[in-house]
Amino acid sequence: MPVYPGVSVIVPVADGDSLPSPVPPAVLSARRQQYPGPLEVIVVTSDPPCRGPAEDLPGATDKVRKLHAGVKKARHPILAFWDADVQAPPGLLARLVRTLDQPGAGLVYALPCWTGAATLPGLLLQAWANAQVGTFLIPIARSARRQPVTGALVVIHRRTLDQVGGTAALAGYLADDARLGELVQAAGYRAVPCGWVKVGGGRRGWGETLSTFLRWLVTLRHHTPRAYALSCLLHPVAAALLWGLWMQHRGMALGPAWGPLLAAALLRVAAASLPVRLAGARDFSVAALAPVADLLAAVLWPAPLFVRRLTWGGCTYSILGGGRVAKRNELRGRQ
Repeated sequence: MPVYPGVSVIVPVADGDSLPSPVPPAVLSARRQQYPGPLEVIVVTSDPPCRGPAEDLPGATDKVRKLHAGVKKARHPILAFWDADVQAPPGLLARLVRTLDQPGAGLVYALPCWTGAATLPGLLLQAWANAQVGTFLIPIARSARRQPVTGALVVIHRRTLDQVGGTAALAGYLADDARLGELVQAAGYRAVPCGWVKVGGGRRGWGETLSTFLRWLVTLRHHTPRAYALSCLLHPVAAALLWGLWMQHRGMALGPAWGPLLAAALLRVAAASLPVRLAGARDFSVAALAPVADLLAAVLWPAPLFVRRLTWGGCTYSILGGGRVAKRNELRGRQ
């Protein structure tokens, strides 16, 4: 029987998280893992928000500060960064740790499937997020050498994290998970996708949903500007809708005018259904909202060109470009 190293699970709880119970789903899920080695779970919260010691990690987002605090308390050589609203099937943690032993592996991460949304805006966000995973992350995970790491559940050896600069190297970046993946792969290691986790949709209102849409698009715009520029071509539902309206105006028959819209909608529904099937989730019907969610995303697509600040987890950040951000109060303090 293989010997499993000790794992420290670090769960950063975002201020204002609408979790379904006082105990974060990640903690309940970690308890059900039946990990065969030593295991500890560290839950990091802050109250009030955004008032951690700025001198400890200047410019860091609230989540990175919580990860930093968790790493300092962790006792084991393997670190698992586990978002509070994420559930993993029993045995996945052991599988991730075994995968980390592969030659050249620097970190291992699970692919996300959004599920469990309980409001209309949350359902739209869930459908769109799963469609993006089905369209981009799954093909990339199976074919690309460089992986865009998603941070729902990431497992990394402490020595690898130290080698790339520790959690301090993530300070000042909005997409801390993507930044960690870049640093690890730039150091010559591989980022390896392994398994699926379920991300809870919760009871999101319109404000929180639009803010999340905007944050994801801002991250894409400033972290990978080329991908953002090309993404304007990847709104097939909106393009097909405009085509149909224009062709209908010109008197074209219904089939040629609206056939592309039907095809685009079906493709997006299929893409949104793929993560649900692979993750063993049940809410396939939500995928039917993917075409509507695509229209919302298309309307919001130009916004990151003009947005200079955003609010996340109760904190307001200034967008500095290149994927970097700074808290407004810290930025004023440096001026």
